[in-house]
Amino acid sequence: MGTGLALTLAGAAGAADGLDGRWVPPTGNVEIVFAPCGPAMCGSVARVMANRSMAGAGASAAAPAQIGMKIITALHPAGAGKWKGKLFDRERGKTYDCLVEPMGATMSVRPYVVLPVFGKTLTWTRTAS
Repeated sequence: MGTGLALTLAGAAGAADGLDGRWVPPTGNVEIVFAPCGPAMCGSVARVMANRSMAGAGASAAAPAQIGMKIITALHPAGAGKWKGKLFDRERGKTYDCLVEPMGATMSVRPYVVLPVFGKTLTWTRTAS
């Protein structure tokens, strides 16, 4: 591994302190853990708990998430305590830009199209699992 890549990985892992632990999105379907993937960080499914729709009440029409499925990719620091990356919406099969900001026991995740102003902020919760 080249020195530059090693330093990039070390920097991403060191800066990821706020991403530590397991995170549960508002649907409560999965637990997500963050780890280095290439020169960035990724959030992958560590536990599947349900298959509720992200759009509202009831079951999702999409197949349940699978352990290891990457939900957030290409996450890199974007300012003090903030991250920017991509979020995969498994129900729509689309990937959106997203802003992520861990704040202790909660994390703001804002998927959007074109500009953050066109997104919706979701609050994820850190779990003790």
